[in-house]
Amino acid sequence: MEWQDQAIIISKQIQGNSSLIIKVISYNHGIYKGMIKGAKNHKNNHVYEIGNLISCKWRARTDDHLGYIKVEEDINFSSYVMYNKSKLYSLLSIAQILDVVLPERVICMEIYKGLYDLLYAMYNNNDYWKKLYLIMEFNLLSYLGFGLDLMKCTVTNSKSDLAYISPKSGKAVSSKAGYDYRDKLIPINNFLLNYAKSNNIDHELSLLDLYNGLNITRFFLKKFVFSEFIHKFPAIRNKLNESFELKKEEI
Repeated sequence: MEWQDQAIIISKQIQGNSSLIIKVISYNHGIYKGMIKGAKNHKNNHVYEIGNLISCKWRARTDDHLGYIKVEEDINFSSYVMYNKSKLYSLLSIAQILDVVLPERVICMEIYKGLYDLLYAMYNNNDYWKKLYLIMEFNLLSYLGFGLDLMKCTVTNSKSDLAYISPKSGKAVSSKAGYDYRDKLIPINNFLLNYAKSNNIDHELSLLDLYNGLNITRFFLKKFVFSEFIHKFPAIRNKLNESFELKKEEI
């Protein structure tokens, strides 16, 4: 069996003295692992860095084998993020999350597209990449079946005056319905609320909104998703908020 596709590297590990096993998320085939023999001895071993966009050819004798993978670099995204702390932490965070939570050999075009758009925005130094990162985690929760329901109040069904998120259900709660329980509820994030209603990113995202939004998606990824895996939540993701250097007085 074999296929060719465009893909993004999300993990790599050394195999033996000189080979690598890389895991990629591909556009048409989803998550796959493959071995690259002698990769460490190749002159272009920078191609195998996490986050790089590649053209790859995967082949194996049977569909259930690990397989071998040949790689050609399309865009070296990794080199454009390594000297920017927040970009680097963001790349490593989402790569490690996807490495754990996405099943292998299942097509996931929307996740691939979200990751590609994020990396391309970083590559072009477009500041809205921060919005794309937050949205990617938000959409990943939905893709995995744990989406946050921010469309209406879970108590009253009201679509207005939404002020909180229930930490138990991930559903919105209005200001009036949640007032007496406000100390136990999560304040809603205006950017995520506007995105959920409009499905576009043209809304303002302050650094404080980003910080709080990342806290929300991290909380629910830990609660709903990583609780199902033996893997610990990525340590680099726990440090992501700090990388944006929000001053204490702004929090």
